[in-house]
Amino acid sequence: MMKKLLIIDLSSLVHQTPKSMLRLTTSNNIPTGHIYSFTKKLTSLFSNISSDIVIFALDSGYSFRTKINPDYKANRGKKRFRVEDVHPLLFSLPCIIAKKDDHEADDVIYSIVKKLINSKTKISILSKDYDISYLLRYYPKVRHYFTESQEITPLFINMKMGINPKYILLYKAIFGDNSDNISGIKVGWQKSEILKMLTKNPKKVIRSIPKEMIPKVLNNFRLVRPKYIPNIEFAVGRPSTKKVLRFLNSKEIKSIKPSDILGEIPNNLKFMKSLIKELS
Repeated sequence: MMKKLLIIDLSSLVHQTPKSMLRLTTSNNIPTGHIYSFTKKLTSLFSNISSDIVIFALDSGYSFRTKINPDYKANRGKKRFRVEDVHPLLFSLPCIIAKKDDHEADDVIYSIVKKLINSKTKISILSKDYDISYLLRYYPKVRHYFTESQEITPLFINMKMGINPKYILLYKAIFGDNSDNISGIKVGWQKSEILKMLTKNPKKVIRSIPKEMIPKVLNNFRLVRPKYIPNIEFAVGRPSTKKVLRFLNSKEIKSIKPSDILGEIPNNLKFMKSLIKELS
C-alpha cells in the first residue's frame, strides 16, 4: 500500500502569519503572533492535506550561495520574527525534522523527493516557493500546495507564469527573482516572446542570450536550483502532551490545547524510522 508523505517548508508555513497577528505579544512584550498562527495551522492542516507522516524541512543557512552572489537575499532586511521560535515544539510532535547546515529547505525537500521518487510513497509538498513546482514536471507522484487549501498544478503555473513547470528554473535564471534579490538580464526580446519559446523551443532562448550575459545566467541558475544533499540530518520528534502544554504556556497561548495539535498529526513511529532508513 502506498504511504502518503507531507513535506512542509517550515519557514514558508511560519511566514504565512497574517499581519494582524504580528501585533500579538506575551505579557513580557515578546512577539508571539507567528507562534500562535503556526500552532493554529497545525490543528487543521493535516485534515486538509491527507498524510501518514510529516517531515518539517528547516532552513539552515545559504553561505555557499552567497559565494556565488554576495547580494543573495540581501534585500530581506530585519526579520519580523524568528522561525526558530517554533523549533522546540517540533520535537514534541510525531514528526521528522530534516535539515542540513548551510542549506535551505528547498535543498532538503528536493533531496528527499529525489531519493523517494522510485519508492511506494505519495509525496505532497507545502511551500510558497515556486522553485519547487518544477518537480511537478518530472515527478508525477508529487503534489505541491501553496497553502493547505490551494494546490499548485502544472496548469496553474502555466496560467500564472506562462510556462511549463519544467522551465521555472531557466525562467528565473533569465528574468531573476526579486524575492531573493536576484536580478535578471535583457535579451532584446519581448518577455511574451521568450515565454512562448521557453515552452516550444528553449534552446533558441539559450542561443539568444548575449555571450557577455551567459555567466550571469549561469550564476542565477546555480542560485535558484535546489542542491542535492546526500546526507541530510534527521531527528524524530516524540509526542508529549506535557511538553506541548509547557510550550503553549510559555508563549501564553491558552486557546489551543495539546490535544488539538496532537490529535491531528498522524503518529506512525515505525514508518518514520523505516523512512529515515530509506533516506539515509
